[in-house]
Amino acid sequence: MVNCIGCGVELNDSNWYRSRKIKNERNCIFCHDIKRLRRKVREKAFAPHLLARFLNRKTKAPYDRVQEGYVYIISNPAYVGWYKIGMAVDAEDRVMAYQTSTPLRDFKLEYKRYFNDRRSAERLCHLLIELESRGRHGEWFKIGLKRAKDIIECVSDDSFAQNTDKEQYVQQTFNF
Repeated sequence: MVNCIGCGVELNDSNWYRSRKIKNERNCIFCHDIKRLRRKVREKAFAPHLLARFLNRKTKAPYDRVQEGYVYIISNPAYVGWYKIGMAVDAEDRVMAYQTSTPLRDFKLEYKRYFNDRRSAERLCHLLIELESRGRHGEWFKIGLKRAKDIIECVSDDSFAQNTDKEQYVQQTFNF
């Protein structure tokens, strides 16, 4: 049994680079990548894919494990009548991330609602809002703000189901 000298995890074929195994360097893939990244940052010569791999391991995996969070509505005065319906662990933080894409910093969090399962809630909200919207582009819907809020309000945590017939599911679950 061989353990990583960085984090102590037991090394095996799935978490130990083959080339490192041959050289008997006892670092798991994660610790080896961190070591490489630190060296590259000191030299100011890191490759974007190396940084992305490091950040992906550090932030994306724990984030994906979080089920609870918010379904939110974001607006921008540049897109009158269009609202983005999305999900996030932290809705305010998500709006701040959008602000970096516009010099006017004019994205506005119009509404947010907490759910125990944000992914399923967002999926169901998209399904319901799409039925009443006058247009859709990805997560952006052409719908009234009040109507979008009302639809999100009528979704409950225990109403999630996998059904391929959208209209039948909506009619069975909700009374509009």
